[in-house]
Amino acid sequence: MALSEAEGLLRIAAADLETAVASTDPTVFREGAWGFWLQQAVEKALKAWLLHLGEGELPLELERTAFNQRVNALVLHVEQLLQPPSAPPQA
Repeated sequence: MALSEAEGLLRIAAADLETAVASTDPTVFREGAWGFWLQQAVEKALKAWLLHLGEGELPLELERTAFNQRVNALVLHVEQLLQPPSAPPQA
């Protein structure tokens, strides 16, 4: 049985996610390396979802640069959410 395009993208997304996790070691990789692979995983997973919903081609209005900008904004937002809370001011 042949994989659908959406299933193929999900498999690639899973591999990209594994690479993101593996690249969190700062002694081996630059700090931003994991972010690149995370963005790749999210992009492919979202495209797979859109393909699954539409059961066909991605919408033409989903221009790659705009899509990547949205994904990058999402990653930045998640990074902000994951920041440890700042210490309360000393009295």
